[in-house]
Amino acid sequence: MSSFVFVGLFTVSIVAPALPAIASELDIEQPAVQEMVLSVYLLGFAFGPLVASPLSETYGRVKIIRSWNLFYLIFNAVCGAIRTKEALLVLRFISGLFASATLGVSCINLANIHQTS
Repeated sequence: MSSFVFVGLFTVSIVAPALPAIASELDIEQPAVQEMVLSVYLLGFAFGPLVASPLSETYGRVKIIRSWNLFYLIFNAVCGAIRTKEALLVLRFISGLFASATLGVSCINLANIHQTS
């Protein structure tokens, strides 16, 4: 579980050194949009647990973690193949959303442990 959370958070920072290359490849001239490529992932990462947590209670934690990690891999891989800045922003947001499943589900797990103690 901890490695899933690590990889999800590592995806945010791994893009930072490549921002100039991404900006030149996709013709992103505004500095604010360049920074948005980096930070929109965190926006998805923040909203993901709001969806993943209730779903994990309904369908089970293992199903949600496995399916959301699969979707994270798919959307993250597609980010490398796109050719427009708009698509990159949308895909980075969705990738961050799905990367956050382990964070939301593991926090529920800790809350349940403390309640039963």
